[in-house]
Amino acid sequence: MKDCSVLQFAFLTAVVIGGVVFGASSPAAARAASPKQKMDAWQSQFDSARQACDADESADCVSQLSRLANLGYTPAQLFLGGIYIVGKDVPQDYAMAAHWLRKAAEQGDVTSQYWIGYAYSKGQGVPQDYAMAASWFRKAAEQGDNTSKFMIGLYYALGQGVPQDYVQAHKWINLAAAAADDEMRNKIAQERSYIERLMTPEQIAEAQRLANEWKPIQSKAPRP
Repeated sequence: MKDCSVLQFAFLTAVVIGGVVFGASSPAAARAASPKQKMDAWQSQFDSARQACDADESADCVSQLSRLANLGYTPAQLFLGGIYIVGKDVPQDYAMAAHWLRKAAEQGDVTSQYWIGYAYSKGQGVPQDYAMAASWFRKAAEQGDNTSKFMIGLYYALGQGVPQDYVQAHKWINLAAAAADDEMRNKIAQERSYIERLMTPEQIAEAQRLANEWKPIQSKAPRP
């Protein structure tokens, strides 16, 4: 599971490894170009932005990323959100991080959906709001994000931000356990066992049925 103590490192690592952006030199050019041309152009520009970031050319790095993010490309928004969380190349600013993460999340980016959910759960850059956190965790879980499966399962178990529902809690925690590594699977299974003690056999059977029938939603958000 993602942990607050390693938030900054985990976020920037995930974004640096996964972030690639397609783009165009201007909004007018973006409208005129084909999707493939836009992808190639924005990819090239993002590569340039990453090189600037890696070379500690802060102004150029942030300028290029901001322009691409303002064009609406989700990985650029995610990357920029990560920079504001970590405080690399810009002053640390959780509100700006949440701004860009939410924009990417609203376009279906699963990583951004988890992190904006996390922000709402902690009140980090946004007012603390468990209902909003649950909503974003649920969206990310529906796309297959394993940490989000676990988080929304806990929220259902606790009735935090959602009505308490042990069947939904068991379903999501069961799905998280199935996709986890051995060490984490054992920890998640302990949570599942605790919830099972609060459920009837019929509820457990229903939760298992729902887990077996579940399939992830495919996001339409641009990905590397």
